Amino acid sequence: MTRSILAENSPYFFAGVKSTYNSKNKKIEVNASILNGWQRIERVAGSSIPAFGTQLKWTPFEKILVNWSTFVGSDDVDSIRRMRYFNNVYAQIQASKKWKVITGFDYGIQQDSKGSTKYNQWWSPVLIGQYCMNESWKLALRVEKYCDKDGIMIESITNNGFDVNSFSLNTDFTPNPAIMWRIETRLFQSEI
Repeated sequence: MTRSILAENSPYFFAGVKSTYNSKNKKIEVNASILNGWQRIERVAGSSIPAFGTQLKWTPFEKILVNWSTFVGSDDVDSIRRMRYFNNVYAQIQASKKWKVITGFDYGIQQDSKGSTKYNQWWSPVLIGQYCMNESWKLALRVEKYCDKDGIMIESITNNGFDVNSFSLNTDFTPNPAIMWRIETRLFQSEI
């Protein structure tokens, strides 16, 4: 399975301490975390501050989930600390028994240098649609753009930084719950 560029360059694990609140009706979940950093098991040696994260999950209806996650912190030692601010928003919609849609958007900024008021940014929208033909066969289409012109998350040697459009189409065959076979075609488009 290939991951989207957005998913691969968003934090998908944190180490730290988390506090969670769930509403009585189970429609809202709120998390607040004190973290070791951006995808760090241990804090960066030479960094004296923790990072912070939040997550808000809202399930207004049984088949809709809306998520907003944030990160505030640095991935640098104190002497060059550049603050990073990141937002991830997505919605999962089970439109019917056959159709599922995921749409999301990441946006982050990071100081150009320690104490600077100039910030570099990266951003990425994604749209994924899945069609379930039956219990064993599914089709999915993913369209995304990832724009990191300043090379914060993905360094590039091009004049335009990392600015890529990606399209993928896949077919999944699941003969039983323990086995899945996937064939996928993927296209990347970018200017040099």
